[in-house]
Amino acid sequence: EKALDFSKNGVESETGETEEEPAPSKIRFPLRYKITFPYIALALALAMAGAYVVINVVLDTIEERFTNQLIETGRLSAEWMVKEEDRLLETLRLIAHTQGVPEAVQAADAERLREITLPIAVNDQLEAMEILDTNGMSLLSLRQQQQGQFEDYYASRGDTIFQEWSFVQQVLTLELDSLGDKYAGVAIAPWGDFFYVSGPILNENNELQGVVLVGKSLSTIAREIREATLAQATLYDFSGQAHATTFLEQVAALSPDLVSGVMGRQAEESFLRNLSVANIDYTEIIGTLEARGGIDVAVIGTSLPQTFLVRPSQVTRVQIFGLASVAFLFVIAAGVLVANRITRPLQQVVQASEEVAQGNLTIKLEARGNDELAALARAFNDMVIALERSNRDLLEAYNNTLEGWSKALELRDEETEGHTQ
Repeated sequence: EKALDFSKNGVESETGETEEEPAPSKIRFPLRYKITFPYIALALALAMAGAYVVINVVLDTIEERFTNQLIETGRLSAEWMVKEEDRLLETLRLIAHTQGVPEAVQAADAERLREITLPIAVNDQLEAMEILDTNGMSLLSLRQQQQGQFEDYYASRGDTIFQEWSFVQQVLTLELDSLGDKYAGVAIAPWGDFFYVSGPILNENNELQGVVLVGKSLSTIAREIREATLAQATLYDFSGQAHATTFLEQVAALSPDLVSGVMGRQAEESFLRNLSVANIDYTEIIGTLEARGGIDVAVIGTSLPQTFLVRPSQVTRVQIFGLASVAFLFVIAAGVLVANRITRPLQQVVQASEEVAQGNLTIKLEARGNDELAALARAFNDMVIALERSNRDLLEAYNNTLEGWSKALELRDEETEGHTQ
């Protein structure tokens, strides 16, 4: 017994002392967690980065595009006004140079003037035409009736309000600028707010006989700008009060600081303001309405609804983060699936190793594929086979040793032959 104890422990054991069995090893951090956690961290980073990009970078780009669209709308409005002024100038020249007009103005013959100019006004669909004498008094005024057809005009004479208008006085005094003797301006008149272009009526000797004005109402200008640019248009005076708008409701006046900023720095920067009309939020770009020679005649605002501008509401933000969370969970699920698929053979190896440690040498792993895990399974199977063979050889050697001892005992005493065996 002492020899057997010595052979087991390498040293002679004390009587009554038992060999302690090794405690089973515990896996504190499974391999699948090590594989899954990088997926979780990567998914979280990607989800946060994606949400940040969508909410900030993309939306900032959209906001910049929206501002650029507003600026382009303001430019289109200015270009439209230039073309409209050129059209009015063509009509003015046609009236001023029509045969018989200077003579009729000199004779103050309103009926003759009506016969000559009414077809021109109808053909060009003028909203207002004024012919004045050299004192600035109306000889003939033709204005479209608001409720009638485009060829229905109201004719009058004798108005003296034109004498107060600067662009009329410039023509009466024969002033010349770099572009000639034509002038333009906005007039607030009893019959409405109009944009007029004025020019002289000269006889054959280039002597001033009178003044002709052709005009279009500010409300029509705003409406046609909206048709051309698809933006809401509002025309303001230099005090900031709105005189014409395409909004269904009256808009708030411009602040004096904003008007002065637009007048002083319109070439350096664009001026925007937010306004709400009929419970709809708009962004308005403010500029000036320029006439001949770059003269500012009014302030114009063109507005686009902020529905064009994608601003994430609280619900939208929740939806974005919800979508990012779903993607995050999907990546985690994919990581867990991949980790389980990778670590399942390793778990089988661990379980089989525990069986072998308990003495089960009949266990065998299923080796599939040609990767490292399959090679590990085959190597484990070879190891178990080698252990089982070594164990069997050891048992055979043990039995042979006992048989040898029994034969040695029988050689000492023949009477006990066979008993020891």
